[in-house]
Amino acid sequence: MSAHLMYEPIYPGEPYSITVTFADAITGPAELVVDEGTTLTSDAVQDIKDGTVTWNLKSDTGTHLLTVKQGDVQQEKKVLITKELKYEDSETSYDHSEIEKITINYNKLKPLGQYSLFGWYPGWLGVYIMFSIVFSIGLRKILKIH
Repeated sequence: MSAHLMYEPIYPGEPYSITVTFADAITGPAELVVDEGTTLTSDAVQDIKDGTVTWNLKSDTGTHLLTVKQGDVQQEKKVLITKELKYEDSETSYDHSEIEKITINYNKLKPLGQYSLFGWYPGWLGVYIMFSIVFSIGLRKILKIH
């Protein structure tokens, strides 16, 4: 479950961010170019600090292409905006490039939503274990197996 439902989707009009990691010793400005239907809520050109840059965006429904430029190098990343439980890969790595990886900063999907057990928000494995125990005890009671 965790492999397929790890993140919440990005809904239309919802703010989200992407982080770009650059190779060591890369400095200077980096630019994010967005397609139609995507709005930047931060500056399009930002200076690279500690090897990373983060941009904030909002997009309409659909698949959008984001292009990161640094000097003569550019890399692209797709982002899916939908109301369904679908999303593009959160991270794309690039070999032999000054742009090492582009990460979409998704929110983690919590199987039980805002419900917590004594301050603990169980993930998919925790939910599986809890339901397995409850189902096992219930089935043993029904079948009168002790």
